[in-house]
Amino acid sequence: GSGSGQFDLVHSIAIDAQGRMYAADRRNHRIQVFDASGNFLDEWKNVGSPTRLVITEDQSLWMSDADYNRFAKFDLNGHRQTYWGVTGKHPGAFDNLHNFAVDADGNLYIADAWNNRIQKFTPKENADKARLIGQKFNLPQ
Repeated sequence: GSGSGQFDLVHSIAIDAQGRMYAADRRNHRIQVFDASGNFLDEWKNVGSPTRLVITEDQSLWMSDADYNRFAKFDLNGHRQTYWGVTGKHPGAFDNLHNFAVDADGNLYIADAWNNRIQKFTPKENADKARLIGQKFNLPQ
């Protein structure tokens, strides 16, 4: 469904340091936020078509977006901080961003679904650190 706490094609979830869960509600073009007990807290509307969410060690949320073929960075209150990406078939462009991961060296690996490829991005030495997707946050055991 489309109401609060309802979903239409959940594509990813991420959990922050406070135990809040963020759900990529892809076809409703939003991210829904729940507390650790599953109680609905908030929704971030009109974010595109979120396919993957990652909370990074700095407690930012990074989202891949299949509608706009870009990455977007949010603070944990839903305010977009930055975004980047372009649609296309040439190297560095995307068509249906679907999944991503960052290795220990900061290299970004992207599942570029409709281009049938995986792309690797290596950060330049002078890159704007605020626009680099950082390491995934993992809850302490």
